[in-house]
Amino acid sequence: MPKKKGGKKKIPAEVKEAFAIFDADGNGSISNDEVGKVLADHFKLYPSKKELADSFGQFDLNSDGVIKMGEFAKVLAHLKTQNLSGKPAKGMSKMAEAALDIDTLRNTSMKSRACAEKFAKAVFLVADADHGGTLTKNEIKRYFKSHPKDKAHILGADFQWGPFFKEMDTDGDGQFDIEEFSRQVGHVYHEANFAGTNEEEVVEETMGEINYNDTKYSIEALNANLVAAARPVVTVISADGDGATVEMPAIFLAPIRQDVVRQVHTSMAKNHRQAYSVSWMAGMQTPGRSWGTGRAVARIPRVPGGGTSRSGQAAFGNMCRGGRMFAPNRVWRKWHFKINKNQRRYALASAMAASALPSLVMARGHRIDDVAEVPLVVADADIAGIEKTKAAVEFLASINAGDDVDKVKDSKKVRRGKGKMRNRRYVMRRGPLLVHTEDQSDLVTAFRNIPGIDTADVSRLNLLDLAPGGHVGRFCIWTEAAFAELDTLYGGYNEASGTYKQSRAKAYQLPRPMMTNADITRIINSDEVQSKLSDPKSGQAKNPRKRNPLKNFDEMVKLNPYASVVKRAEILAHQKKDYGNKKRKLNKKAARASKKQFLAFMHSEDAEEEEEEEVEEEAEAEEGGGEEAGDAEEAGGDEYGDDY
Repeated sequence: MPKKKGGKKKIPAEVKEAFAIFDADGNGSISNDEVGKVLADHFKLYPSKKELADSFGQFDLNSDGVIKMGEFAKVLAHLKTQNLSGKPAKGMSKMAEAALDIDTLRNTSMKSRACAEKFAKAVFLVADADHGGTLTKNEIKRYFKSHPKDKAHILGADFQWGPFFKEMDTDGDGQFDIEEFSRQVGHVYHEANFAGTNEEEVVEETMGEINYNDTKYSIEALNANLVAAARPVVTVISADGDGATVEMPAIFLAPIRQDVVRQVHTSMAKNHRQAYSVSWMAGMQTPGRSWGTGRAVARIPRVPGGGTSRSGQAAFGNMCRGGRMFAPNRVWRKWHFKINKNQRRYALASAMAASALPSLVMARGHRIDDVAEVPLVVADADIAGIEKTKAAVEFLASINAGDDVDKVKDSKKVRRGKGKMRNRRYVMRRGPLLVHTEDQSDLVTAFRNIPGIDTADVSRLNLLDLAPGGHVGRFCIWTEAAFAELDTLYGGYNEASGTYKQSRAKAYQLPRPMMTNADITRIINSDEVQSKLSDPKSGQAKNPRKRNPLKNFDEMVKLNPYASVVKRAEILAHQKKDYGNKKRKLNKKAARASKKQFLAFMHSEDAEEEEEEEVEEEAEAEEGGGEEAGDAEEAGGDEYGDDY
């Protein structure tokens, strides 16, 4: 029977293994969430939602929301035929690059220790079927037993497992993560192939290409892409619009410590002060002496002499007229402060790293809405011929930095307080900082008359310029030459500085962050951390709060149910007692009222009797008054005689 044409193509085993890495739940399809999780956990890639959706859409050919095995294999085959120059295909998503990297490195001819470590990481991802992030000894042996070519390819035919596991298991837990495994595999490969030789020379002579199904990928191009992913690039702004890119210096990746910047800035700002003080004899220019006790005056020293109002006045004290001030300023006080060299460099690195973040630059008040990129690097050819201020202003307008200069001009105001009378009448904000090299010092004369613009030599950068007022985020304009010198001056994380010294025998290195990932929430919620935590306990009663039964009656009833009966009896007895007392009070009140009424009645009868007696006495007095008058006339006649 003739064979039918157009039969179903067999999917390679490498593609199936790559598909299994993304298919975490093993249901035969890949979802959007599974792609993001694998990129973050295994490849340290954190694409945005839009980038992830675009990457997912490249594989989801029928737009059903999931990626099947056939779609995955078809897109990989298409990507492999797109570009043979050694660079990833144009438009290749991060997900496709990760899958292609795993699929490619399995067939790589090892030329260096770095290539061996990359191959080991790919092996680790394939062997870690449960995506737990660690491998055991049995899992590693099981993988290489099923893939003997891989073992011979990377470890050698005469490889022994005992010393390998003993050197790799440094913590003794029997678990190996991807870094431990790749480092140990790279060490074994290096000892077997490069012992006693210069690995860099071997790599340079034998650097070749990766062959995968008749497709060639340059190892140098792959390494360049990895470096570019680790070190971002900055576009150089030029008038011709060339848009050349340069690598971001490592100092811009330094940790930002605002507390260190603020502390160092406070000390540095004091080092330009000039000593001042009052006269050392001010307020003490009199032979004052206390009058002592017994004169009803204070015992403070007083001015001697007489015949003037000054004599007898208190002297010397800070509360006295004409006396000295309290704790008078002296020229020998501590005006300047020393700062540790390493601490000063730490603050400088933090301030420079903050100047590369647009959010911090805008938060400081700079107007960079129309600026192309931060940090802003300008071509040397465009800025080299500037000698006049007019040309400098036009240059700032061409790179859209004129808005920040206009903001500085509008902010000019009269200073508050006494400073306006001390030769510092006006205040204004800070504008851009132009950083140049020593050979470009002619730019200073062109830019120094523009309000708010400061210039600084890259080899003599000052924290007072990079973080005025102790606030990080200064808007900096870098010349291309100055930007290129930063790695030489401050070094990187893998190489020390070529200019500065940490000590007499050690070169300066940039400060390292305490955490490589500052997203604490993501770390806590990661599968690696959550897998080590215990499950939440449910159904466990909380310990109740202990209450004093002598103060809490409900607790007393729980201990003694008869307490409610006793308390009820006490309440009734108290009510009964209160009723008897109330009744007695009412009886007393009534008896008291009857007594008052009786007394009032008795007092009223006595008053009537007294009134009757008074009336009778008045009547008797009227009757007896006529008789007394007659007797008096008779007596008067007898005394003076008849003639009278």
